[in-house]
Amino acid sequence: MPGATSNPDVPASDDETTSAVGRRIKAVGVSEQGLALAIGFLIVLCLDTEQLTVIPLLKEIASTFTLTPGQSAWVLSATGIAAAASVPVLSRLADLFGMRRMLLLTTSMVVLGNIVCVAAQNFETLLAGRVIIGFNAGLPIYYAILRGRSRSGKESDKYSGAMTFAIGLAISGSYLVGGAVLELGGGVRTVFWLILILSVVLLALIWAFVEDIPTRTRVPVDYVGALLLAGGLTLLVYSIGKANEWTAGLLVSLLAVAALLLVAWAAWELRHRQPLFDLRVIKRRDVWPAFVIAGVVAILGINGALAICNYAQTPSIAGYGLDASTLMAGVYLLPCGLTIAFGGGIAGKVIGRFGQRGTSIAGATIALLAFVWFSQVSGTSLQVFILSFLIGAAYALSYTASTAAYLRAARPGEQGMLTGAARAASTAIGALGPPIITALLAASHVPGLPLPARENYVHVWLFLAGTAFLMLLAGLLVREARFDQRAAENTEWIDGSAPVRD
Repeated sequence: MPGATSNPDVPASDDETTSAVGRRIKAVGVSEQGLALAIGFLIVLCLDTEQLTVIPLLKEIASTFTLTPGQSAWVLSATGIAAAASVPVLSRLADLFGMRRMLLLTTSMVVLGNIVCVAAQNFETLLAGRVIIGFNAGLPIYYAILRGRSRSGKESDKYSGAMTFAIGLAISGSYLVGGAVLELGGGVRTVFWLILILSVVLLALIWAFVEDIPTRTRVPVDYVGALLLAGGLTLLVYSIGKANEWTAGLLVSLLAVAALLLVAWAAWELRHRQPLFDLRVIKRRDVWPAFVIAGVVAILGINGALAICNYAQTPSIAGYGLDASTLMAGVYLLPCGLTIAFGGGIAGKVIGRFGQRGTSIAGATIALLAFVWFSQVSGTSLQVFILSFLIGAAYALSYTASTAAYLRAARPGEQGMLTGAARAASTAIGALGPPIITALLAASHVPGLPLPARENYVHVWLFLAGTAFLMLLAGLLVREARFDQRAAENTEWIDGSAPVRD
């Protein structure tokens, strides 16, 4: 990790900035950027794309643990529901109690959750493990650490691109690992063991090589705000996830309760003198459009890739589909992951040339044209590879630009708040995708077969094209964020120097 950063107005000597972590980095002889990228890759693989590894194994999980379809759905959704409740609050608490401390805590929760999953013998234990894994704010906290270590907007943009590179590699690995394990004769527990081992390695690397940032936000914990936000987001994500199973009346009622909780949270935060989340910061034009883009790109990236995966695995007897195995479906998605990685590697330069706004618009335009095009073609193997490539390019540009925007906008003391709020927006908006796509695919079936009709997939591609259009509109509203090293209100430097305030 980059060396410690102190008050920019007070120069620090080498002795002051040298720490035990810094000495360990020098001892291993690996560059700080190389370590930052390696740790970022493992954070994404173990803590963020773990869901992508499990999704292709749902049938195997159901068989191993003798699960009903409803129980299988709970195993899949439990982590997202737990994350909706915990991630924004954990990220903000990192501003108060220390980024490194909270990163170690959340990674330890993932290790514990994986241990429970490995040892599980029934649905209840497996579900408990999946819930524990959901208490995982590793990625937003790590983004906050990288922003805290950045000394300029250019360096912050470079870290955003590097993390997109790590995400691309991790996505590629996540798509392939489940199918590869099954092809080699392993099972679900083999995959759980693999994720557990990697998460333990990650925990050790964080302890050894991740240094804290030298600011603390000095406000009391807003328990009322935390409970209102956690309750509202949990109920929102849970209700949307069950949209295809409940009656319209029940769904509307629960969504109304979720909306009331979130409105009550917003009113409380706006009136609170020291809020957990300062909505006056979040509503700025250099912040909220980036949050919307981050959420919409989650719909496009994850749901677009999963729709491709399902399409490829459809038997050709349906009149479409590619008869792909689980492993081959992952191969079809490799262009997406690898393009995200390559795009992340150059995104910092692209943002420097065209700005956050221009880069966001470019990514949204690519996604819009790609899904409209694919809705009109026959869906051959080559065309699926091309679509996968285009999704990756759109994701790399839009995701990196949106991340760069809110990281630049985050002043010292606000990093965890903004990265956690971005993750909350991404979770809430991204949750809209699966029930809509599920409903579209279930609208009609191939005569005599329990498979979606071909036109259902056309509707899915057009829905994703419409989603890309919304991302384009949000991109037009992006205002270039200014990199600001002045400490936010109620924030102080803990390295002994005087705090810098607005």
